[in-house]
Amino acid sequence: MGQDHTVHLWDVSSRKPISPPIMPVPDVSDADGRVDTVGFSPDGTLIAVATLDYRIRFYEVATGRPAGRPLSIPSDAQMTTFGPDGRTVIVREGAIMSLWDRVTGRRMRTVPAKADLLALGGDLLATYHGGEIRLWQSTSLRPLGGPIRSGKIDMLAVSLDDSTLATAADRSVHYWDVRTHRLTGTTVTGHRDTITSLGFTTDGTRLWTRAGDNARSCRRRRS
Repeated sequence: MGQDHTVHLWDVSSRKPISPPIMPVPDVSDADGRVDTVGFSPDGTLIAVATLDYRIRFYEVATGRPAGRPLSIPSDAQMTTFGPDGRTVIVREGAIMSLWDRVTGRRMRTVPAKADLLALGGDLLATYHGGEIRLWQSTSLRPLGGPIRSGKIDMLAVSLDDSTLATAADRSVHYWDVRTHRLTGTTVTGHRDTITSLGFTTDGTRLWTRAGDNARSCRRRRS
């Protein structure tokens, strides 16, 4: 995300731009045009861009062109992610999470939920706040069981088969069994700086991490 209120999309392999920069609000002098958060659809063809004017706009990744109507939301969106069907959008608005239909523009459900981190697997949504991870069914925002007491973490990821959580704390990765809520393993990554992002590969066999010093790593997943 650029400081000029634009979103830039890059091909990771070639390190070249995929499409022209996306400018959700044309008047860059307007503070409401600042981009707050972005999220990709599960198939990677769309990107959702939330701005301070209380709107979430959708664009084609390949062309940067608008895709459908924006969502008008009642407050600022701190986090945005697509649901697994690519039609629903999950938004964190302050102390609530809401589920939206991006086609009809209708807010279908809201639940009270504070979240500092949010991660989507296949059908499982995980949120983190205050040393606890909570699990939700992503297409209904129905809570699934009690909290997992993880302690303080920096990043969170869910495997696509919804069986494993990965959490990053400082320079280590911890693995959790979704069914039992138990810690199943810990890996010291070798990063020299705090882990700033992590995620499972699409085949679920490996976990990639990136640290604050821009170092990257990819290692076999532990179950």
